[in-house]
Amino acid sequence: MKKIRHYEGDTMDFHDSVVSNKHHHPTDPGYKKRIQDLRPISEKRFKEYDEKFADDKLEELEESDEAKRLKADFKSLYKYDVEPFATLNKELSKDEHGRKYPYCPLCDMEGTSSFDHILPQSKFPEFSDHPLNLIRSCQKCNGQKSSNWKEDDKRRYIDLYVDEIPDIQFLFAEVEIDDADDALVVKFSVDNRNGIDADMYRKIYNHFDDLDICIRYDDGADEVISSLQDDVVNNLELGATKDVIKEAILNKCRREQARHGENYWRAILKKACAENDEVLDYIISKSIAGENI
Repeated sequence: MKKIRHYEGDTMDFHDSVVSNKHHHPTDPGYKKRIQDLRPISEKRFKEYDEKFADDKLEELEESDEAKRLKADFKSLYKYDVEPFATLNKELSKDEHGRKYPYCPLCDMEGTSSFDHILPQSKFPEFSDHPLNLIRSCQKCNGQKSSNWKEDDKRRYIDLYVDEIPDIQFLFAEVEIDDADDALVVKFSVDNRNGIDADMYRKIYNHFDDLDICIRYDDGADEVISSLQDDVVNNLELGATKDVIKEAILNKCRREQARHGENYWRAILKKACAENDEVLDYIISKSIAGENI
């Protein structure tokens, strides 16, 4: 998890493209004109959002009663799979090196299939189509996130467009052998043992807790361990010793963390397996016996 690139164009140009892409509604003849008439409100509110975004003070934005009265029309502007949202999604799917990143940036786990609204539509419908308020998301993250976006007048969650996620480990994985089931048991957790700034850690903790991310990582561990076992098998076929296998795993984890951040969950899990002698012996023995973990 790390800070990601955001939309860099004029936000009102994006809004205008959204409106121009809308067609006359077959059962609501006044719809097209109504959404065109929203422009003065959008222009005023978009300017406020852009200024607060630039200063990292989104929590200072106040809800608009006028926008809420027009909630249905504002919310109708957003539709994930149509232009220009499809183009926005394509642009934001690439990392700083131009490589496409297939996973949801909120969890680094699922593929993306929606945009999450950083400021919730229920409270800020006028930002339904604001490109800086839209972040690529999987359905699970989008569905889990609470509309309670503030606590104690501060942002409750990480904003990956704004927040510099510290390159310090806060995500940890414990791996044990369950002798009764002859299986590995994985438990992820978030912890501030390395002294991250308290306010940043609060947002990180809320993010992981509210989105059930550690539980989802626990559930997804089998796929990562299977991939790890494939690497172990390949190394064994080349005649590698345990020490060589361990170093190969750790080197791959370092490369993944350099690309995706210190708290990239797949690397955290594989590193935990490699650094636990009992677990690594278990994986090697299963691989030698030709048994899947």
